[in-house]
Amino acid sequence: MAVKRFLLVALLLANANYARSLGVGETAPEFELPSLLPDREDLTISKTRGIITYLDFWASWCGPCNISFPEMIELKDEFKNQPVEVIAISVDKKRELARRFLGRHRINFKVAIDVTGNTAEAFDVPGMPTSFIIDSKGKIYSEHEGFRKGDMKKIREKIKTLLIADQT
Repeated sequence: MAVKRFLLVALLLANANYARSLGVGETAPEFELPSLLPDREDLTISKTRGIITYLDFWASWCGPCNISFPEMIELKDEFKNQPVEVIAISVDKKRELARRFLGRHRINFKVAIDVTGNTAEAFDVPGMPTSFIIDSKGKIYSEHEGFRKGDMKKIREKIKTLLIADQT
């Protein structure tokens, strides 16, 4: 009897967690986070309405993040004259760790920090790095967990698809 009750509770909890998952097509959660870059204002997702946003959650201890950052710099350069924004959100608990990581890169995009983890939780981030492409209407178009060489090619294609769709 105790085993059946345990399995029932486990099943209910699993379903409750699944029901909370953020998915493609849903509106991206609102957030307001402090910038990690000097002389920059706080970042909010509402300021990106009307443009396509590549949103990346990262951490200073994340190996694949070292691979993705140079790729994000190139992504920002490629789309600099188009309605595309790149935002990276650190989940580090200490700003200094995140700033040290940033010091190794020539950052040309917006960077914020989520020391509480509330924004990462709202986006239901499963691991580092996790990125989202958010369309110009504020809906999640795609989610990508992890990062390997070659991943950015697929991400670029998705952004180009959205740019074409926005022109029609």
